[in-house]
Amino acid sequence: LLLTERLVRALHGGRITSCKSGKDRTSMAITAEQAWLLTECHAVSKMEAALLTTRMRTSGVRWINMQKNVHMGVYAFNWLQQRLLPKMYRAPKGTYKSFGGKTPT
Repeated sequence: LLLTERLVRALHGGRITSCKSGKDRTSMAITAEQAWLLTECHAVSKMEAALLTTRMRTSGVRWINMQKNVHMGVYAFNWLQQRLLPKMYRAPKGTYKSFGGKTPT
């Protein structure tokens, strides 16, 4: 996915990133790409980009989109899904259901 994103961008192509519902995995992929663009095109450090990614996922436009779609305050990831996702696509603590249905803090 990452290689394809970068290849299409380098070729000035167009593409769409969307999961089934267009909110959870889509939000993680879009914010990961935005963070990469900040480091590559705007001289933002990787540490700052990671902090901004967390901020976008917890209070940015993607967070608002998710809340409007599901009327809940958490992404639709469970504990196991979080563990299986690559780190760059994992939702921040407190934004998904943990083992036993609780929201981690």
